[in-house]
Parts: sequence; C-alpha cells; structure tokens
Amino acid sequence: MCLPDVPNERSPLVFNFALTGAGPRQHLVLLRRLLAEGIRPAGVLVEVLPALLYQPSAHNEDVSLKRRHMQTEESAIRRQLPAQVRYPAMPPASEWLTYWYTSRFQMLRQFAPAWVEPEPPQTKKFTRYGQFGWLPFANGAKTATAEQYQKGLEQSRKVYEHWLAHWEVSDVADEALRELLATCQRERMGVAVYLMPEGSPFRAWYRPEVRADLNSYLTRICHDHDAMRLDATLWNADEDFWDGHHLLADGATRFSQRFGKELLEPFTSKIVSPEILSQQPTSQRR
Repeated sequence: MCLPDVPNERSPLVFNFALTGAGPRQHLVLLRRLLAEGIRPAGVLVEVLPALLYQPSAHNEDVSLKRRHMQTEESAIRRQLPAQVRYPAMPPASEWLTYWYTSRFQMLRQFAPAWVEPEPPQTKKFTRYGQFGWLPFANGAKTATAEQYQKGLEQSRKVYEHWLAHWEVSDVADEALRELLATCQRERMGVAVYLMPEGSPFRAWYRPEVRADLNSYLTRICHDHDAMRLDATLWNADEDFWDGHHLLADGATRFSQRFGKELLEPFTSKIVSPEILSQQPTSQRR
C-alpha cells in the first residue's frame, strides 16, 4: 500500500492482519488475540463489509469462528465478551480429530514436506503473503476479460445478493463492532472505520434504502466511539474490479494512493506523535 509522507519524513509501519471473509465478530476475536500477545498498535483500521453486518441465524460467522478458534487459552477472553459475541464453545475431542484431518496437508507441508506432493497452484495463494501481510488478488492480475468479469460477478451474486436484498444490522454484529471500537478506546488506540469500493452491479443488489441506513448506522457508532470514518464505495470504476468488489492490481493501486491521502494521512497525524515517528527506522516505511 502506498502511504503518504508524515512528519520527519517517516511513515508508520502498517501491517495487514485481516482474515478472509471476516465480519465484526472475527475482527473482535483477532483484536483480542493481538492484545493478548502483547501487540498494541497505535491505531486500528477496521473494514466494514456491509453484508456481514447482517447475520441472521442461517448466515452468520459461527462457522468461521469455530474453524479458526483453535487456541484453548482464549477461553478467558471468551468469558469477557458479551454473551452473543462469544466464541463458539470449544469442540469435543471427536471434532478436534476432524480439524486435524482437514488441516493435515498444511501441517505436513510445514513439518514434513517430503511426505506429500507439491502444493497445487490453486492453493498456493496463501503462501504468497508479503512480510507485512498483503496478498495480491487474482495473482496480481491488472485486467480481467469480459468473460472473467462476468464469471466473477456471478460468483459474487450467489454469495451476496440475498444478504444485501434483506440487509439490516443484526444485534450480534452490532454488539461485536461496538465492542471492538470500545476496546480501542479503552486501550487508547486510534480507530477508523471504512467501506471498500464496490462496482455498480454489486451496489445494485442493495435495497434502495440500505445505503442511507448503513451511512446513518456508521455515523452513529463512529460518533459514539470517537472513530474516524471513510466511505470509499464509489472510488473505483467497474473495470477496476475482478468480480464487482475485489480490486485488480491497477485499481488497487489507485485506491491505495487515494486511501493513503484521504484517511491514513489525517489518521496518522491524529494518533502518532512526531517523537514516535522519529524513532522508527526508515526501513519500516510502508
């Protein structure tokens, strides 16, 4: 990501801790894990994926939370969360065997690579993370053919159209997002909330009143928790997307440059003092 220059010609070290397909409940889990490990960022940037603010019982983050909840020491953190936002209960021994079986190839490639065949190309994307947590989408493709775009858009439609057509803020998502912002306040960490760009076909899946309701909701919770807010929904043209909401490389670069200027520059000026920046090695500028 391209970041602006800030006082003393330094930029803050920015690390991407995001989880794929995560909503506010998983964001809260991740923040608690970082704090438990002694990782205390000066500021936290929280992406809000509107579809995951809608979490009825049939469409929620329980499955992802259960799959990613592998640390028994987190039981203490679990008790601190609001009742509806807690992690799913730890699985019985029989389910642990399922987790081991599901992850067997990843573990073998990590600890005994000679025992398994080379990893197929379609699963290698998660080994291409940069040292600061960034992962190029679609192998870093700069353009998509009309056929690729339509195929990607159709896949997005199958996932998101129902959620966006019935959208509302679910209590469980609201509690998790508010607790995340409140945690940042208690820990004296700056926090900003932002919406990522969406293509016009993707935006058409929202009911007409949803955008106004979403803006009103985010304005309210950001005010309540002294959080900065940015809406980048309209920043990119349709040709910048692979599937209506994931940006291609050139579109991502344009987004990042504007994001750096319109959010990161005022955000870092607010949360990071020149004294702190002057202590950071130039090699950490990102």
